[in-house]
Formats: sequence, C-alpha cells, structure tokens
Amino acid sequence: MFVLAAWTFLPASAFAQSGGGVWTIEVYGMVQVEPGGNVLSLGVKDEEIRFAVQDVRCADQRFSIDRFLSDTKHYTPGVHIQGSEALLDILLKEKPSKRVLRLKGIYHADTRVFVLDGLDPFNEKPKTSGF
Repeated sequence: MFVLAAWTFLPASAFAQSGGGVWTIEVYGMVQVEPGGNVLSLGVKDEEIRFAVQDVRCADQRFSIDRFLSDTKHYTPGVHIQGSEALLDILLKEKPSKRVLRLKGIYHADTRVFVLDGLDPFNEKPKTSGF
C-alpha cells in the first residue's frame, strides 16, 4: 500500500526517464553519403538516408547528443522520421554534404520516432567583437 501511495507522488520526469521519454529537440547536421562516427540512418517514408549529426539541442539538461546517438546509432533505421509530406520530401531531396540543416520536432525515445515540424537550413552568423 505504501509503495502504491508513494508511486503517485513521483514527478512526471521519472516516468520519462524510465520509459524512454519524449523531448522537444533540434538536431543539427547534414545529409551524408558515407557512414561515420556521428552518422545515423533516418527512415523517411520508405527510404533510408544517412544524416551526420553535429549537435542536438534540448531544454532538458538530461538530454544530450551523446544520449541521442547512443539510443539511435546501432539501429537501422536509427530514427523513424514522421511529419508533413512537404517536410519529408524536402529532406529526401537534400543533396549530401551541401549545407547544415536544423530539424525541429518531438522525439519519442522509446520508439525512436522523430515527428518533424520544422526543417531549415542553418547558417549561424559568427559573433562579431565590439571593436
């Protein structure tokens, strides 16, 4: 009875950790031809593409690029991409190693599903000094 009562007071984040979790993330990288250390296979529609992950950003400090890669790298596909037909088509038509993309969406770690709701070329402008 005590265990059951204590269970109701656990924070919701405890469930996310044990069950895989759901995170809003941004994945930065580029479509790539060759395999490599940070390259995942993405299942997009009925195709697989390679994606070289350069960074993963998430508001939750427990989520990191290392965690994302360790959860996904050893599967084929490593991540199943879902979303609007328009975004999926843009991703499939992207030329390898041409530009960095920012993929935004919701990542479901337990199923390795990434629901894409934004895809942008990423061009971070260098910070200029105040001289």
